[in-house]
Amino acid sequence: MLQNICFCMKMKILFLTLIFISLSCHIAAQSIEYRNVVISGPVFTFKAVGNTLYLGAGSALEIFDISNIDNIQYVGKQHSTDVVTSVAQKGNTVYAGNNGIGTAVFDVSHPAVPVFHGLLYDSLIPGHQPPAIDGNTGFFSYGSYGIKVLDLSNTLQPVEICGWQTPDFMLSIGKKGDTIYAADRNNGIFLLNYENNQLTVFDTVKHPSITSWHQFHIDTLNNYFWLYGYGSAVPYNDSLGIIVYDLNPLAFMNIVSTYKILSRPAASLTVKNDTAYLACWEDGVRVVDFSNMLNPQQVAIIPSPKYSLWVDLINDSILGIAQYDYGLEMININTHNLDTYHVIDTYGDVSGIAVSGNYVYTIVDGEGLAVCSIEPSDTLKEITMLPQFPNLKDVAVKNNYLFAASDASGVLVFDITNKELPILIDSLKKPNNNGALSLQISGNYLFAGESYYFFLSRPVLLSLWDISNISDPVFISETNITTQNFPYDRPLIFMSVRDSLLVMSCWNDALEGSMHILDVSNKSQPSILAQLPSRAGQLEITTLDQQPVILCAWGTSSLAQFNGLKIFSLDDPSAPVLSGEYQTGINGNRTIGLSVSDSYVYLAEGCLSAFGHITVLDCSNPAQPLFHSRVKIGSNTNHSHLKITGHYLLHSSGSPGLMLFKVSGSTHIAESDKKTSADILIYPNPASGKVFIELDQPSCAVIDVFDISGRQIHVNTMITNHHVQLDLSLLESGVYLIRIMTANQEYIERIFFLNNTE
Repeated sequence: MLQNICFCMKMKILFLTLIFISLSCHIAAQSIEYRNVVISGPVFTFKAVGNTLYLGAGSALEIFDISNIDNIQYVGKQHSTDVVTSVAQKGNTVYAGNNGIGTAVFDVSHPAVPVFHGLLYDSLIPGHQPPAIDGNTGFFSYGSYGIKVLDLSNTLQPVEICGWQTPDFMLSIGKKGDTIYAADRNNGIFLLNYENNQLTVFDTVKHPSITSWHQFHIDTLNNYFWLYGYGSAVPYNDSLGIIVYDLNPLAFMNIVSTYKILSRPAASLTVKNDTAYLACWEDGVRVVDFSNMLNPQQVAIIPSPKYSLWVDLINDSILGIAQYDYGLEMININTHNLDTYHVIDTYGDVSGIAVSGNYVYTIVDGEGLAVCSIEPSDTLKEITMLPQFPNLKDVAVKNNYLFAASDASGVLVFDITNKELPILIDSLKKPNNNGALSLQISGNYLFAGESYYFFLSRPVLLSLWDISNISDPVFISETNITTQNFPYDRPLIFMSVRDSLLVMSCWNDALEGSMHILDVSNKSQPSILAQLPSRAGQLEITTLDQQPVILCAWGTSSLAQFNGLKIFSLDDPSAPVLSGEYQTGINGNRTIGLSVSDSYVYLAEGCLSAFGHITVLDCSNPAQPLFHSRVKIGSNTNHSHLKITGHYLLHSSGSPGLMLFKVSGSTHIAESDKKTSADILIYPNPASGKVFIELDQPSCAVIDVFDISGRQIHVNTMITNHHVQLDLSLLESGVYLIRIMTANQEYIERIFFLNNTE
């Protein structure tokens, strides 16, 4: 009997293995490889070091010479993979918090040509503040993974010494003397000693009115510890508190002063001469005078044109404020009126993609039209920026003409005979209602999705133009699609047209919208065939398995909402039926981008607080989309327009910029197995509870685990020196796949067996 049971188990495992190998080979039939990103985005952070200013502009680290503050000089820049949210410098190396993908390491030996050297902990979210660096030791905060202590003797290749696991989420970290201060979001301030390569907690500080602990500033001159936090864990128009603690030995961590104010969430705090400057998003920078610690007073508010995210001193008299897509604003704090001294302008979020040959056109929010090129080296190159068109929202190309939707001027027409220098030649402008937000071109017809503010409402329209003679475009018709009564912000509008059918989706994060299917065979009078509730982003009318379908990227940054792919059957366009779906998440992933090639669907997701991915799905069976592969792209990628062109996938990712991926059908599992067998060791196999991995560069690897259906499994990962430990004790027994993306972007895949029945 026992022999029969063992034989059955072996046959079952063999059968599952054969299925999994078959699936894996199918998965590897195509690969998607990240290449690079261009176009600087909004300013999230900055750091002045002597005569050098490091600016986090989208995914770019920009460098400026500020030796003459009256004549600041641009020096150079380099992109990472995600939004730069904090900056620290040691020697010729800059460590930049890369928002959703660990810490980016830049070699700035030659500031005019900085080099992106790789990522530290590229599966972890860094804290709000930069690391605390003491000599050759760096203390880095990594969200729910707590603190990582690194040996920085080789600044470009730090080595982990030890770590400390936080109870909740580590936001800020600092060091004074022998004490490490760490702000845990929901558990107060932890005080730690670092001795003999170990971190040990010796005290915890809490306050009865503070539930959510955020960022702090250590005033070494006056020996004070300044902290801000909130009364609730999810701060929104909450009571914000600034607490000042004494760091002198006889009164260590005694409260010296407390100040409370009702404000939007804050993002950064700095102090100069007993004056606290607190960046509070659109509420501006609150200036609070603490010269009388018993009675602090707010003395000024520095207005915020575009969200104050980070505040720090440039020098003794100049305060810098990262104003999101307004740029870096510099304020002279020695003048009574807090005058604006200087502004380093920057770009905004990137959205919309149009391609002509090897040239790519995209929109930079609030700035204008950007022109890039795909180089023979499979990388993107910035060509030019046309700043005189700040109100553009979407782009499309037909022959040698570029059409750009403008929410102020209708549809602008550019001649792109010279691909690098678009020339404005016309505008498709109706007498009223010129708020074009989205474009589609089909044959000789241009479809414009429009919305405008009208008496506490937002009508959404479809305008149709005949562009067969570009020198004399003809307006054909206007169709009222829907009206949004609340909120009044511009909705997101997405369209797709094929033959006589057009589908349009309009919504925003605060309000579920609607998707409309129209018959446009009669261009003078399109008719609405169907309407259904929608949070559809980019969508595509296509054919899968000989069935007409609508593919929809579906999602929002609101929590507890479906994010992923929805497929609607169009057998009867007047009654679309949900025939298949694939969920990428429900926690604010904001899945909006979609593009399709053959039966492969590419989805782009990502929001300010959510990991972003490009997910590839095999939809050859539209009733059951199958996971194919995934590439991590960071966060705040909320615009997420995708476009397949030849062997390339373009992604206008929002704050990080315009991304390029290479899509190839040449990768095969057997090849990757042979390629790196000497560089990787996974044991034991079969495994029980834990799996161990040995890599040459574990800190530069992305490790994912998939079950036999191709579903990604989230497991606890611990990295120590060159060893990676995966805790699989909560998984069911079965066949799994470990996929590792190495520092040089190569994939290593290993099948292993898990037996957790013991």
